Amino acid sequence: MIAIPQLKKFLLIAISTLAIVGCNNQDKGNISIQYFSISNYLNIEIDKLKSQNLQVLKTVELNGNYEEKKTKIENWENELSSFLQAEINKPAFMGKYQVDSLIDDGKLIRLIYTSETDGLKTTLLQISYKNSDVDNIIIKTQTDNFLYRSQQSLFYSSHSGFSIEGTQKIKFLDKNNYEAIVQFNH
Repeated sequence: MIAIPQLKKFLLIAISTLAIVGCNNQDKGNISIQYFSISNYLNIEIDKLKSQNLQVLKTVELNGNYEEKKTKIENWENELSSFLQAEINKPAFMGKYQVDSLIDDGKLIRLIYTSETDGLKTTLLQISYKNSDVDNIIIKTQTDNFLYRSQQSLFYSSHSGFSIEGTQKIKFLDKNNYEAIVQFNH
């Protein structure tokens, strides 16, 4: 049987230890790892594209059938929604991507995020830099469940445009292959 003074001493030490450990863990929790934010970058690009009010050449292909037209895009958020949905800079995704970088002469050339966990929609995010600015972005996504399977390859360049290429298979239906290419006419 433990005497009351010994129990008080034990509880005091235990509570002090928990408080110290709790404070240390809280400090570590405040250190946040951040990934490249696709949505932050693209929201700036969307504002720029809206202000430019430029005409684009849009080519769409679905299962071998092509359509091409010059147009002005009214809703850039909708047009770039596949990119925005590939966002990995979320607390739930921290630590679930391997991060690699290529540095040349002290300058960041490429940043690559590769998923380390099965089931993540965005499997690859690659950002290439030129003169310390984002030059282009490549994204690979995939969704795979009992009824539906899709894969997409996305490419975005603020200088030339973007493309979305993919396949989509819904159970009991034929597979669809599609590609959309939007070329900016500056």
